[in-house]
Amino acid sequence: MERIFIIPCKYSDEKPFIYGCVDSIRKYYTDKIVIIDSDSDDTFYLDLLTNQYDNIDVLNIKNKNFMTGAIWKVYEKYDSDTYYCLHDSIKVLGNLLNYEKYDVTTILKSEDWKWPYHGDTRNHDWAKSKIEHTKIKFKDGGFDEIIGPMFIIKKQILDELKDLKFNEILPSNKSEMEMMERLWGMAFDFLKIKFTENVVLKNRCSGSEKEVIKINNYKTGKD
Repeated sequence: MERIFIIPCKYSDEKPFIYGCVDSIRKYYTDKIVIIDSDSDDTFYLDLLTNQYDNIDVLNIKNKNFMTGAIWKVYEKYDSDTYYCLHDSIKVLGNLLNYEKYDVTTILKSEDWKWPYHGDTRNHDWAKSKIEHTKIKFKDGGFDEIIGPMFIIKKQILDELKDLKFNEILPSNKSEMEMMERLWGMAFDFLKIKFTENVVLKNRCSGSEKEVIKINNYKTGKD
């Protein structure tokens, strides 16, 4: 397949973003969308989506490893040239094909970040302990945080990361999920991937560029 959309979803009636997300993708793409349920209390929405749209697969696997877990589940199950890894809070507002010329395009990044709270203090203990079991060298900083983590990525890059054993790092709580945003950035930095033009929302703060992605429920500010 040329491309696949990976959308993890923890469904909530209060924030049923997934419907708008899928609808927005279908306005520009007919490619396969894979929805990975993240242990929702009710999974009726999966039947609604598969009945309403063509070329949608669902993985009702009670994913507890957030976006990172969803990425590796789909990577193992589906062969594709390019993977679009997006949250269900995303709305696609335009065609993103131009970004497929890059090995990796991040949706949103941060250069000014801190390690998240783990317990009562900010620390990178969990991240460092996990990365030391891979072939990637740990760095305390000097790389971009990959917000989400959300990105458009070539299969060959995921192949390289698997060879480095990066796929063995799976977050299981919010703090670890936030650390994964840093660890994906660290991994891309290790592969010498830099983010300049290959950032979809690079002018989000200035608002000087027409957005092709909208993030619902996005909160600014540093935590």
